[in-house]
Formats: sequence, C-alpha cells, structure tokens
Amino acid sequence: MQGWGWQKVHHPEHVNRVVKRIRQCFETGTPWEDTFPLRSKDGTYRWFLSRALPIRDEAGDVIRWFGTNTDVTEQIEAEQALRQSEARFRELADNMSQFAWTADAHGWRYWYNKRWYDYTGTTLEEMRGWGWQKVHDPEHVNRVVKRIKESFETGVAWEDTFPLRSKDGTYRWFLSRALPIRNEGGEVVRWFGTNTDVTEQIEAENALRESEARLVRANSMLERERDNKLMTLQAAMTSISHEIKQPLGAITLNAEAAQALLANAPLDLEETRAALKDVLDATHRLDQILSNIRHVFGKGQIRKESVDINELVVETLRLLRGALADHSIEVTAELASDLPWVTGHRIQLQEAILNLVHNAVEAMAAVEANRRSLKVRTSATDPEHGKAVLIDVEDSGPGIDPDRLSSIFDTFVTTKEHGTGLGLPICRTIIEHHGGELTASSDGKSGALLRIVLPIGETVTS
Repeated sequence: MQGWGWQKVHHPEHVNRVVKRIRQCFETGTPWEDTFPLRSKDGTYRWFLSRALPIRDEAGDVIRWFGTNTDVTEQIEAEQALRQSEARFRELADNMSQFAWTADAHGWRYWYNKRWYDYTGTTLEEMRGWGWQKVHDPEHVNRVVKRIKESFETGVAWEDTFPLRSKDGTYRWFLSRALPIRNEGGEVVRWFGTNTDVTEQIEAENALRESEARLVRANSMLERERDNKLMTLQAAMTSISHEIKQPLGAITLNAEAAQALLANAPLDLEETRAALKDVLDATHRLDQILSNIRHVFGKGQIRKESVDINELVVETLRLLRGALADHSIEVTAELASDLPWVTGHRIQLQEAILNLVHNAVEAMAAVEANRRSLKVRTSATDPEHGKAVLIDVEDSGPGIDPDRLSSIFDTFVTTKEHGTGLGLPICRTIIEHHGGELTASSDGKSGALLRIVLPIGETVTS
C-alpha cells in the first residue's frame, strides 16, 4: 500500500476519479473528502467515507496528511433504499386515480401528487399549508375547514364529500379521506389524505332518486287517474239518473192523473187526453235523453235541425210548470219577436235550458216564497256584433259568490249540498258544441244571471 499502492484496492470504476481529486487536494493543500467502494480481502466491496486533512508546520507549509476511511455501507444502502422507496411512492402516488397529499401533525400540507396539480392547475407554493381552500366551492369551504380542523385537533380520521374547482373553472365532486400516521408512542406525526372523484356516482344516485321520484309521481298519477275514472263513472251514472228522473216523474204524475180522471164520472175526456199527451211527451223526451246518452258513449250521429228558441223556452217552462208551482215561483217569459232560428240539436239545447231553470228553482228555495221570481228572456244581438241569439235565465235567489263564478262550470264543483257538480259543466259542453258560450254573473246577494249565447247559422259538432 506504500506510496500510491492503495489504488489496487479501489473499485476500477471509481479509482481514476478518486486519484484525480486527491491529487488536486495534495497540490492545493485543501482538505479532501470523497465516498467510494474499497475491496476487502474476500473480494467484496464496501462503501467508505474518506477524509484527509493537511498537517502544517509553524510556517503553514503542509508537512504530511492524515486520512480516515469510515465504513458507511449501511448508511448508503439505507439512503438508496429510502430513495428507491420515495421514487416508488412518487410513481405510485402520481399515477393513482385519486389526488393525494400529506400534511404535518397540525394539518400543514407540504406535498401533493401530480394528479392534484393536473386537475387544479396550481403549484405547491399556492397550495402549501392551507392554500388548498382556494379551489374549494365557496358554499362548502367553511364547513370543510371546520370539520378537518376538528380531526387534526383530535387525531380522528377525517372523511367528507365536496366539490373542487378544476383549472377550467368547473367543479367535480370528491370523496376525501385523511388518516393520521403515528409514531411508536402513538403520537400523530403526519397525515396522509386522498380525494376520490365521485361525480359520476353522485350524478347516478341523483338520477336514480329522480327516476324513483318520477316513478312515484307516475304511480300517483295512475292512481288519481283510476280514481278520477271511477268518480267520472259514478258522476256519469248520477247525471244520467238526474236526467231521466224528471221525465219519469212527469210520466208517473200524468199517468196517476189519468187514472184519477178515468175513475171520475162523468169522464173528462179533454183532461184525460191532456194527461195522456203529457205522458207521451215525457216518454218521447225520455227516449231522446237515452238517445243522447247512447251518442255520448257510442258513435251515433247527432241529428241537426233548425230550432225555434222561443218555442223551446215555452216548452221547457211547460215541462217544469209543476215544479215551478210547487215552489211558488213567479215566472216571467220575455221572448223577442222575429227571433232568428239556430241550427243544432233540439233535445240537447232543451236539456241545457232545462238545467239552468231547474238550478234556478233549487237556488230560490233558500229565499222567502213571496220573493221567488224567475225571468227567462230571449233576444238577438246586433248583426254587427256576431249575429247571435241570447237566452237569459235570471233568478231572485241568494246569488253566487263572485269569487266562485269562474269555477262553477268546472266538473264536480257545486254550490249545492247534494249536487253532483255536473249540471253546469254539461250545459257548457252542450252550448260550446253548438259554437256558443255559457256565462254567469252575480253580485253574491240578489240572484244570478246565466246567459246562453248561440251563433246564428252554426251547426252542432258531433
């Protein structure tokens, strides 16, 4: 080893570098330090940290050198293992699907993986410490900060879900977790956290909830539709019963009157004939009503004809003369002369007028008998305003609340205690099918006025 023989135990890949550097130190008198492998007697190599210091005389001249070689193999291997571990960690952390970060024991963040920067477009300088709040949604950040501080203070694992802003300004939802890393004494030395994108999951859950809500609403609508159909069927049966009740009642009353007349002596043929004629008229009317019902539920054609509205009003009041007399109602018919005829379905129009008169009779039951009056007027509008026939039915009853006027023509809406809520809607439907209009007016105190407007020359629609 004397002289420069020590080169023989140096690793061939390092010896030239070592010789060059140590010669420079010998020439300049500067301390020397280097790390390299040395070969042992069994041929293996170990790493050494080598140092050499110049020894000087009083004049400052170098008179010799003193050197040491310290075995640092374990230290170097540990450092290499640590570097490899850190490299593997970075490679794993940068390529994992989640964002990752680490913080000290107090929550001060000092590292993020590459995915965090790729998504947020930020730098470590911006995000260091508590800078991560800058990419949080303003509506959530205070809650998030409060909860994570509680975890940092108590050492309890943290979990939360919130949106984070990307570099293009949009937000996505993340499930975030942080676990405390403890030393052997159980003290928290750092935190390791991840952010997992759960946007699609949350959107799918929201879509599922919305789908379930739509299904519930659809089921509810189906149930309501079924209930409405049942109610409509029940109401239709009630309406049919109501329609045929009056002609059946007229048939019964006139038949009983005819029987009573036949039992008298001498026989009053004129009265008997009149009673039987009323029976026949009511029978024909009942037949027409049933024909209307068949048309509503079937595919029959409505027969159109020219209709004398004045004659229809007179006939309707005659059919209801018994009910009008029983209720002590004073009837006034003001019929315009030379009233134009309309084209339509006679029985349907009569049903509409009859319903309005019958409603007026029932409404006036709530007032004193000496104050019950019914006015039925017909008139023609100015040709310049549409050429129409008007039919007004005005009663002296308690009237209709003005706030309810807009809804009295809605199906199942009624002001009567036992009403079906179908009479006025049916009347309106009949009039509208004739191209006309049915309106109501009242001050809610002194009666009501129902007005039918029928265009001249219009035909009924089937």
